[in-house]
Amino acid sequence: MIVPSHRLLLYAAAIAVPAATVAGLYPSLLAPCAAVLGVFAITAIADAIAASNRIAAIGISTPPSLRFTKDVPAALPVTIENRTAKPLPVRLAATLPEGA
Repeated sequence: MIVPSHRLLLYAAAIAVPAATVAGLYPSLLAPCAAVLGVFAITAIADAIAASNRIAAIGISTPPSLRFTKDVPAALPVTIENRTAKPLPVRLAATLPEGA
């Protein structure tokens, strides 16, 4: 799942929400507020493209077959590969099937 960057969320709180509020309260300022929101939309699209490029640079693999026993602790080996030269921050969450 692509998650917006923290910077984009801060921009939304500081720029997009006030611009939409001003446009609603003062219809005469609709055009400048729409321009600000348009620039913000372009910024959000650029952030989504950058995020998809970061996702393409990460590879995750597990063994093809694992056997686990109920109520017995076990390790789940996960290999995360960074295909770029610079470090990338990663947040990982495992979803298990029902009944697991």
